[in-house]
Amino acid sequence: MRISDFARITSSEIVNTGDIDSFEGISFDSTRISRQNLYIHKSTDNQALKKAVENLCYAVLFIEDIPILDDQIAWIKTDNITKSLISFIKYKNLNSRLIYLDDICFDIIKSICIDKDITFVEGDLTKVFNKTINSEDKITNIKELSSISNNIESKNNVKIEIIKKSLFSTVINYKDTLFDIAMPYIYIPKLIFCISLLEDMGLKYDISNCTLEKCFKIVFVDNRLNIKKYGSTSKAIIFQQDEFFDESREYLETYAKWANIDYIRSSSNSLSNNFNYVLTTLDIDEFFKAFNKNTQIEKNLFTL
Repeated sequence: MRISDFARITSSEIVNTGDIDSFEGISFDSTRISRQNLYIHKSTDNQALKKAVENLCYAVLFIEDIPILDDQIAWIKTDNITKSLISFIKYKNLNSRLIYLDDICFDIIKSICIDKDITFVEGDLTKVFNKTINSEDKITNIKELSSISNNIESKNNVKIEIIKKSLFSTVINYKDTLFDIAMPYIYIPKLIFCISLLEDMGLKYDISNCTLEKCFKIVFVDNRLNIKKYGSTSKAIIFQQDEFFDESREYLETYAKWANIDYIRSSSNSLSNNFNYVLTTLDIDEFFKAFNKNTQIEKNLFTL
């Protein structure tokens, strides 16, 4: 790409043109730059900057005043690196669809979609950046990309009948087929939305694969907090994202009034000896490190 085009797209300023007028790729790691790359300098580490120049980067995008170490390459200044990158991602997706979903919908749609003609993008934007600029349609849960998401106006009328529901699972009838979904019934509207979206996009799916991996993830344990096979004990830890914690708490307090439930948002919170369920915003490693240093996982029974 021509450096002048990149600067225009990202609302950046070329402060030194040097002998370079274009670059071939983008890198965030100064130690792993390919020749002809644009280096994104997000830190104040001048050693990293020096390394990028030594590795023959063709251009540097930076935010704060830094020394121009090589006047033969292009130096591009921006007021906000993240905004510049998002503008570039938007430009690269003009001919493809980029759809932002919240974590629950992203969990659901990623589990049921069996089509290869879609890219799922999650995690640190700098680490998955190249995925965001390929030519395929994309679905993401990266919040920074929500501002450039394509509008979603589903036209499909997906009908799902709830046949049976328990605290952690729901039996549904979809197109005259029964599915036992390991998911609370309150998330069925999100499942309907995801099915509708996939149908609108012409993508294949399999509802029997539906699982929640990051939101309302249920881990059954014994009295010693050893992880057990799903559904094999009467105790469970429910791992939930912070933004969905309150609605999950309300759900449990409404439909599990009989249960002794601990609500853990910090490793400094206490855990009762006779709990039935724990709802926590800690991740799995954090929780078991804080509350049971000797936790043993029964291999082949549960996949973290």
